[in-house]
Formats: sequence, C-alpha cells, structure tokens
Amino acid sequence: MNEETTHEFQWDEENVDNYDAPLHNLVIDFFEDLGLPFATVENPKFQELIKYLNPVVTPPTIHSIMYTATNTHELEAIPVSDNEVVVVPPLHLAEFPSTVDIVKYLNGITISGGTSYVCIVCLKKNDWSKVRRLDRNENPIFLYVCVAVGLYSLDIAQKMFTMPKPLRCCSDHYSHVVEALMKKLNVTTVDDIVTCNEKQVTDSYLIWKKIKNPDFMENQQSQKEILSGLGSFRYTLRCFSKKHFLPPVDMQDRIMSKISAVLIDLSGTLHIEELAIPGAQAALELLRQHVQVKFVTNTTKESQNLLHQRLKSCGFQIEKHEIFTSLSAARDLILKNQYRPYFILDDKATEDFEGISTEDPNAVVIGLAPEKFNDGIMTEAFRLIKEIMIGDDVNDDALGAIKVGMRAILVKTGKFRSGDELKVKNVANSFVDAVDMIIENKVEND
Repeated sequence: MNEETTHEFQWDEENVDNYDAPLHNLVIDFFEDLGLPFATVENPKFQELIKYLNPVVTPPTIHSIMYTATNTHELEAIPVSDNEVVVVPPLHLAEFPSTVDIVKYLNGITISGGTSYVCIVCLKKNDWSKVRRLDRNENPIFLYVCVAVGLYSLDIAQKMFTMPKPLRCCSDHYSHVVEALMKKLNVTTVDDIVTCNEKQVTDSYLIWKKIKNPDFMENQQSQKEILSGLGSFRYTLRCFSKKHFLPPVDMQDRIMSKISAVLIDLSGTLHIEELAIPGAQAALELLRQHVQVKFVTNTTKESQNLLHQRLKSCGFQIEKHEIFTSLSAARDLILKNQYRPYFILDDKATEDFEGISTEDPNAVVIGLAPEKFNDGIMTEAFRLIKEIMIGDDVNDDALGAIKVGMRAILVKTGKFRSGDELKVKNVANSFVDAVDMIIENKVEND
C-alpha cells in the first residue's frame, strides 16, 4: 500500500513577484466593494490576515495600493441605463461628480487635471486662488447640503468629514450652496432661517449630526435633547449663510445706482476722421438706455457745429447741445468775466465766438492755429497780455521778450555779465528783487 503523499506549494521569489500585482488588485476591489478607504490596508489585523494567508509575501501598504490604483487599476463609473431618467445636476454643476473621482478623492489618489486644490462640491481641480479652505465648523454644513440635494450619499459625506486633509470649495459654489440650503428650509431670506419651519430644520439637524458622528442614532435621542440643539443650529446656519451668500444683483440697477452719467471723447473714441469706430453707433444707443451721456473734446480747431455735422455723417444720433468743447468752455469764461478777446484761432473755430466784442482787447484766446503763430500776430498778443519776463540771459530772456512786445527784468545772477545792465531798463540784483519791482509796480516800459 503506497503512502499518501501531499504536495505543498512552495513560495519562491518568482512566485512572490507574480503574486504582488494580483494581490493589490484584489485588495483594491475588496475595499471598493465595502466602501473602505485604502488606509485600511495598514490596519494591524488586516496585515496579520495577509501574513497568515501568505507568510513569505510582504503585505501591501497604502503607498503601493495607491500606486497600483493610479497606474494599473481601472476605476469605472457606475453605468447608467439608456432608459434611466436624466437628473439635472444640482448647485449649477455641469455634471455630477463621477464615481471614479469620488473613489479617488476618498482614497487620496490624485484627480487628473489642474492643481491639487479639489472642491468638495464638484470634485474638480482649481487654481489655489479660486478655492478656499473651509473651517471645521463649515465642513458638515457644506456636506449636508450636498447630501440634501442628492449630490452624495450620507455614507460618502461621513467619510469626507473624517478625512484628515482639509476640505476646500470653489468660490463659485458658495452662493449656490446657501441658495440650496434656503430652498431646503423653505425660506426666502437668510434671516428667516432662525424662524423657519420646525420640521425642515429638524431634518437638516439630524443629517448634520449624522455627518459629524456616524454613530449618532436619532431614535436613541429624546425629543428634548434634539430640541435643545436646534436653537444653536439655526443660528449656525444663519451665520454660515450670511458669510457665504451673495444675493443676485440686477446689473441695470447696479449701474444706475453707481453711475449718473458717462462722458465720451469724440475723435479716436467714436470716430477717426470721417469713419465711425465699428459698432460704436449701436453701442452708444445701448449705453443711452442705462445712463445719461455727454460728449467732450479738447479740440480747438473746429466749431461745435462742424463737430456735430461730422458725427451725424458717421451715423451717430447726437444733439448739438450734448457736445462740450474747449471752445464752448472758453466762451463761457469770456462771457462770465466780460473779456474782449484778441483771438488767435483757426478760422473753422471762430463761429463759436460770434457776438463777442473784440474792440479794445483785454484778453488773448489762443487755439491750435499754427498758421497764425507769426511775428506780427504774436507781438500784438504779447503787447495785449502785458506780460513780464524775468531772466538772467540778456539776449535770449530779456531782449527776446522785449522784441515780441513784452517787458523784461534782467537779474544779476546765472548768465549775467557785467555790462549787460546797460542793454535794458529793468535790472534787479536777484529774483527776489524782481518780484518786489513787479508788486510795487516799478517795471518800466522798454
């Protein structure tokens, strides 16, 4: 009779290498089926189980599991049947967070794209400037809203709350989260939260408590215990909502409340020469529907009438009285002070000063008129202005001013040389003395 022989499998180095990858995948599948975080792999009892089943193989670690899940293990979203009712994502999201991203987020696996700042509402990555870290008291409220609107299950929210890493939220979601909270509480304003229906706030309170403490059992809590926590919970919700809610603003009212009028330049802004800026006519009419508009220009080459005609030819619906120019401002000043001007202007601008007396001029009005800047006209202008030149150069400063009809004071500083004082009538030791001569009216005509 032959002895019965047993064959025991020998774990050699080759078998160990071939064993690691399947083991990692089995562990990942096991954790996903039970909804366990990958950190469970380092639980002492789990490690002891692995060693018992295979004494010669090193148990997997959190790092090796994450590496396998990220690089070799395909995480697939739960399929949706063709005839399933399509649900619109809440909180103004374009889509629900995928099952893949939820699993990755819970297990600390990097979610593809963007940076490391992941929003707990959309599970999308954003630049650090677009997300804000939530404080510990805000976490369960954000998670409660996500559960209340059907974004996550209570189980997922509980796991997120216990995660060691800080939770963050996109700046875009703050108001949407508060709006959803107010809708669940059936209130229209943030302040109404403290007086909202008892049932709505109680339901919210119980979910909030379960997120914070998975062991919380409402059937073991007395009604008195629950009611004692509702008061502070109401105020917690109101403070949270006031902090994060930005009421929608009607842009037209916002513009009208801050802007009473818009001043618009002409040349180069509405038109260039005889051509309007593309789209400017329609844009101007749109602007008129919201605010008053006025048109301003510092040109001194053309009259208000000529400017108005050009704007009309470019297709702008503008009234002449809406145009304010440097010339119209000068006319107002002349009339106010009763000046009788000596004009040095382009001929196309003079019509803006019709009716103003120019006899015995006591003022000079100068515009952009290069052809008028000649010796005769400028000499007459300086004579009328009765200006005085103070300088240290007898030729350029003093005699140059005298040549164009001005008076001059030569100071004995700087370029002054002995003998220069013989060339002019008004001489002062310094600028200080020259000022005294002017104030005391001691400057003679040259």
